[in-house]
Amino acid sequence: MTTTYSVTADALQIQFGLTGVASVKQNIQLICTTMLGSCPIDRAFGIDLTAMDKSTTAAAALLQVNILSAIEQFEPRAIVTDISLQTDGEKVIPTIKFVLKEEVAG
Repeated sequence: MTTTYSVTADALQIQFGLTGVASVKQNIQLICTTMLGSCPIDRAFGIDLTAMDKSTTAAAALLQVNILSAIEQFEPRAIVTDISLQTDGEKVIPTIKFVLKEEVAG
């Protein structure tokens, strides 16, 4: 049976030594809270936020696509099943649902 996990990409507190699902969740949060180009080691890491300058509908769609492609590239242990966006004032908070690739394959 495949379990669906959920992570909200808002405030990130880095914890060292995580394994399994906790590690995948933290990595997804890190990907979603890092602006593309801001990581000195890998400028391709993160989310392209230029979509936020578009209309609300277009921005939401582009942000979801950017999140999906970044997770596919930088967190190969996860298969994204859903991305929803909530707004909190001027802040957009994505919630990502995913399954572990090993559970799907196994």
